[in-house]
Amino acid sequence: MRRRHPRSPLAARRAARSLCAPLALLLLALLLLAACSGGSSGQTSGGVGSLGSGAPAGSATSAGPPAATDTPVELTTPGAPVGFAGLCAQKPSVSAQLPAAVPAYPGAQIHLGQSANGSGLFGFCTNDGVAAVDSYYAAQLPAAGWQHVSNSTIDATQQLMADKGNAHVIVTILPDSQVSGATDLIITTSGL
Repeated sequence: MRRRHPRSPLAARRAARSLCAPLALLLLALLLLAACSGGSSGQTSGGVGSLGSGAPAGSATSAGPPAATDTPVELTTPGAPVGFAGLCAQKPSVSAQLPAAVPAYPGAQIHLGQSANGSGLFGFCTNDGVAAVDSYYAAQLPAAGWQHVSNSTIDATQQLMADKGNAHVIVTILPDSQVSGATDLIITTSGL
């Protein structure tokens, strides 16, 4: 019988991160879509797992299908990443501020801030380029005590992931699909 050797903690962490990046992008796209499709009151719709629904993430709500009077959000910008409607063009929907443990990008304007059950979704808009924002977080996350900082590129999108004890942060930086020259900065947190 062949004896299996347990994975080293570092190998296990790398395997988990390789699975987390695509899942994080999918979750981020779904959360952003939910946040951006809220009514004119600036609140999110009460869909499944919506941070603004008052229900724990991942639990079903009894909101049911949208009423006939709901106005759908059109996401048809040519060349835009699927699921992103251009954060910088959206009305601010802020019910929570970025946790102090995560460095705030200088001069960025908050357009989205939601938090529930120790997890948060925060969206900022800046006129600085993707590379400048990425360089800032590559330097500032370790300086703020975040460890295991990884940086990856997917097309024009930069994504950094880091850990601090049991807390995790994902910083996604991409060109805004609606406002020329603007950059979306999307930060998801857990364990804070």
